[in-house]
Amino acid sequence: MGFCEIIIDMIWRTMSNNWYSVIVNSTGHGFFKYTRGLKKGDPLSTPLFIIGVELLTRMLNNLTHDQFFNCFNMEKRGPQKINKNRSHFMVPACVFHYNVSRIQQITGFTRKESSITYLGCPLYIGRKRIMYFNGLISKMMGRIRGWHGKLLSYGGRVTLIKHVLQSLPIHFLSVVSPPKTVMKQIEKMAA
Repeated sequence: MGFCEIIIDMIWRTMSNNWYSVIVNSTGHGFFKYTRGLKKGDPLSTPLFIIGVELLTRMLNNLTHDQFFNCFNMEKRGPQKINKNRSHFMVPACVFHYNVSRIQQITGFTRKESSITYLGCPLYIGRKRIMYFNGLISKMMGRIRGWHGKLLSYGGRVTLIKHVLQSLPIHFLSVVSPPKTVMKQIEKMAA
């Protein structure tokens, strides 16, 4: 995808050099190496996932133009175990039903028609829809409702808005670009 060797090397070193220590009674005991890539929730996880999905999408789009493509295989002993109940795939409406059936048969995944959420961000096919971003708005509204029950001064509310509400959409907005209507709703809540 055009990344320079320095960037690739930095990402690889970050992923391959994870060491952890177990803390018992406030004291660290030994170290062990984490050998399964990135932990769930790691800040590097989302950008790497998006790069991987972008590359996979490009490759699959190229296959749809290949008249001889009729096979989809998956490594039987991959590096990670996949929870098939929580794994889904999406394809555009123009994909042949036969190909969708083959993907379902081989992977065991279910097809999703609407957006899928990964690390709090919607993944979708086609144009942006406001409903894909309802999770972020609901999360922010839930925080605000929780604060109303507490006896907070005006300064306390301002502090919560500055440090909590404004930080919620940062990760989200660094990954996706929601419609203008959603952005206006977020601005109203923060005001």
